[in-house]
Amino acid sequence: MTEKYEDFTDLITTSFRAIQRIKSRGMKRISLKASDADCIYYLSKYPEGLSNARLVELSGADKAVVSRTLSSLMEKDFVRMSDEDDGKKYGRRYILTASGQQTADGINEKVANIVSEIDKTVSTKNRETFYKVFHSISDELVRLSAEEQES
Repeated sequence: MTEKYEDFTDLITTSFRAIQRIKSRGMKRISLKASDADCIYYLSKYPEGLSNARLVELSGADKAVVSRTLSSLMEKDFVRMSDEDDGKKYGRRYILTASGQQTADGINEKVANIVSEIDKTVSTKNRETFYKVFHSISDELVRLSAEEQES
């Protein structure tokens, strides 16, 4: 049983670290951080803008990290506040600037290339099975972690 745990956690950790290295290298080329990549990515998926809270929810990042990231991206003119939310105290939405959108296009192209490379190594059937199983495992881990938190 412990071998399954070790194998699972090793695979997850190794994959996560590889993703972080890819993000870091790509973002470093344009003087940004790996944490900036997720904010830019999600903002590009929602052109109407996203609140800080929604970015936290989508990215899974800590609220303070998202706040710092957004502040940094605003200073560098990659992100701005939505004009439609002027005067709102809470829930203001952040949107990409033209340079932010250009950066997002590069990120999205890189993601598509990586996914394409991975797709070459796994059959469609195996990929579908993997995601189905992985979602089940993830859902169960979330449920178990919520139970642990309650007790």
